[in-house]
Amino acid sequence: MSPAAEPSVPVRSISASPVNATGRERPRIATVLIGIGASGTERRMACVFEHLTRRHPGRHLLVVNRGLLDVLLSAGFRLGPPDIHVLENRSVLDRKEGAHSGLLTNVGRLATLLSYRREIARVCRSLHIEIVQAFLEMVPVLGLWPIPGVTQVASLVSHLPKYYDGRSFSSRLLSASLRNYRHIDALYEGIAEGLIGMGIPREKISHPAWNCVDHIRFHPEPKRDIVTFTGRAFAFKRPDLMLRAAELIHSQANHVRFYILGRGPLMKRLIDMAHRSGSDEWLTVTYMPDPSQIVNQSRVHVCVEEFDNATNQSLLEGLAAGCAIVASDVGYTSRVVTPDVGILVPLQPEAIADAVLSLINPPDTLDAMGQAARRKVLRNHSIDQYLDYLTGMLNSNLAVPE
Repeated sequence: MSPAAEPSVPVRSISASPVNATGRERPRIATVLIGIGASGTERRMACVFEHLTRRHPGRHLLVVNRGLLDVLLSAGFRLGPPDIHVLENRSVLDRKEGAHSGLLTNVGRLATLLSYRREIARVCRSLHIEIVQAFLEMVPVLGLWPIPGVTQVASLVSHLPKYYDGRSFSSRLLSASLRNYRHIDALYEGIAEGLIGMGIPREKISHPAWNCVDHIRFHPEPKRDIVTFTGRAFAFKRPDLMLRAAELIHSQANHVRFYILGRGPLMKRLIDMAHRSGSDEWLTVTYMPDPSQIVNQSRVHVCVEEFDNATNQSLLEGLAAGCAIVASDVGYTSRVVTPDVGILVPLQPEAIADAVLSLINPPDTLDAMGQAARRKVLRNHSIDQYLDYLTGMLNSNLAVPE
């Protein structure tokens, strides 16, 4: 993921925006972030938006639903007027409780998203918004029902193969919705390659050299004998492997405590498994809107999923917190988890346990890896570097003179 491999994004000069009655710049760009709870993408973008509004006051508006905003506020993010527009009108038919409830399996959720789309269109008209940047659920909705008179940018963050195989319903839906976007912001080059394989024009796509992480919230604190795993409780994230590995580790190092933090369809099953085995005395399975309070004290952070960890916020948060990393050797993960910061393993509980035990036993190795991990984040994954890419990408799509 070297900068040289990054598709170039032309940056146009920005003329001064008209000001409103308060003397502030009128928002020109609306970022639409809709979700049920705060996982990696939502935490990352909340952090990015905090920094974006300080760098460019008045130019950006965050459009967010009430439920997600409440979770982000409870996590300590400072989001509020005048840089926020809150969508309140969730359909009474909408029973979605997490990302595992698919859009097309829940007509009530679609009713909510279409209501949001109408309100976003009204906001764009009233504030003369020029660009709408869509994330997550709103990408297909605004792609299939575009807002007239604005430039639409799709920001794609999922690396799941089903979206890029060109055959599945998810892939065909994504391909159809992207036709109405001027530009596609891919989180990393793996997504860009998938889009090109689907037939999306290369010149329509850009990606940052590296993803960013909230390296202010996640930072090294005095370490305890803790091993952490954070992420949505989905099958492909493999929290089941972490639970089994924790049992193996505990049998040889019973002073270590474990945290599996996340939300998703497997959560209840994981809690039940921990309770039945008696491991809930030394293993905590729960959800925290802000997991930094635990991860910052962790010695080893584990991130094992089936497809790619390279841009996984969980992994980057562990690096930022100064943890040694144990990660599954999949996708582009080896570009981030190098031998100086962690160990790559196959998707086997025994391999995960062996790697964690090998790190716990010599504390000097742990300390050196944690320090190297923090340096890597500040060098490659800083918020400022990502903002340079993001503002350049968005500015290149503004309808302003050269």
